[in-house]
Amino acid sequence: MSSINKSRREFLKATAVSSVALSSLGLQLNIANVNAAGVSDYKALVCIFLAGGNDGFNMFMPTSEAEYNTYSSSRQTMAIPLANILPVNNVEYGFHPGMPEVQSLFNNNNLVIVANTGALIEPTTLDDINSKTVVTPIQLFSHRDQEQFWHSLDPTGQYQTGWAGRLEEKNYAAVDDSLPINFSLSGNNLWQSGSNSVPYTMSSAGAITLDDIDAESSDPTIQQRSAVFNSLLSKEYTDPLMQHYADTQKISNVLSEKVDTALALNNNININWPDNKVSAALKTVAQLIEAKTSLAEQNRQIFYITFGGWDTHGNQLESHQQLLTELSQSLQAFYDATTAMGLQDSVTTFTASEFGRTLTTNGDGTDHGWGNHHLVMGGAVDGGKIVGKMPDLTIGGDDDYSDGRIIPTTSIDSYGATLTSWLGVNADALNKIFPNLKNFPANEKDLKIFV
Repeated sequence: MSSINKSRREFLKATAVSSVALSSLGLQLNIANVNAAGVSDYKALVCIFLAGGNDGFNMFMPTSEAEYNTYSSSRQTMAIPLANILPVNNVEYGFHPGMPEVQSLFNNNNLVIVANTGALIEPTTLDDINSKTVVTPIQLFSHRDQEQFWHSLDPTGQYQTGWAGRLEEKNYAAVDDSLPINFSLSGNNLWQSGSNSVPYTMSSAGAITLDDIDAESSDPTIQQRSAVFNSLLSKEYTDPLMQHYADTQKISNVLSEKVDTALALNNNININWPDNKVSAALKTVAQLIEAKTSLAEQNRQIFYITFGGWDTHGNQLESHQQLLTELSQSLQAFYDATTAMGLQDSVTTFTASEFGRTLTTNGDGTDHGWGNHHLVMGGAVDGGKIVGKMPDLTIGGDDDYSDGRIIPTTSIDSYGATLTSWLGVNADALNKIFPNLKNFPANEKDLKIFV
């Protein structure tokens, strides 16, 4: 069994909460098995959360003369020169020059743009805001609050469960001690947390295990420590908390060995992976997908990766290019991996971010915005197009809340519901998973992302 060296504090932060919550009902885990819902085909969602607030309006930009001039005027020193924008088929828009792989994915109909998406409780216009006739999410431009809203979509601000966690609990029957459908390579998170369940958390290197606990070690000290630890776990305790911890740790040991064994046996995807952290995480996701049969034959899986560094208040032109290049190269490699497995039509990858950036500049960067563009990639998408409504990028225009903070026209509820529908979840369940969905028109509950 592989082991990740971590201090006790680091280990507890990364795994203890999820290990305990994973067995929050003792051995009766609230874990998903899609087969129980009568689903036989395999599908997976992969979320890449661009933490900090990606500048989507410098990721995908207009190329027609009139709209580019508006963009350039609003963005000032942040504007990408028109000659550098990577044009695409069918629409007068293009990608940032650091994203040739994403340009290719779009032109090959394997990627769509979901336009001007953001935190909304109900349809919102500037007139609605000015007349105070609309409810908006609390603390709109706060990293923490907007990340939590994206994860939970809770208009009350209680933020107790996430929509991927609710998806698991409301649609898939619980079974013994199998792995959940929710996997996180970025620690415990609200998005994948339900009332009685959390994701299985791991790292890009594999399962996270206790340091220096290994019964098969050649070190006598570690052998002795492991024997004592396993002896403590095997005891029966009258204290319910102690018994709960022992039961949880035993299950964690079993699942860790199952995951690492599966990863070791499924490392045959012959892809040139870029040398960066998000690519390393996606490579592990690809291995987990390849290992789906040995991991309890799950037919639905949801993966979560946090990709940080997008809070570009300074040095944006340089840092944003680096981030977009890393994202673009990693997306292409992951798509190639799913194609090598013959699963490109069964895996959909999408981006998320707590908010966009201001169109205006603070001199060397941008500030916290609202609406944003997102990417959805996979063989099942109806690619090479823009889904949703592109905004007017005029400073002081009808779509500008203030200082170039663009009011979103596509809600996160609609975005998430469309992705979730692709998994096979019905309309009744969608309204329970997405609390604000009922506030939006019927045509926004299916954004036509998929073929």
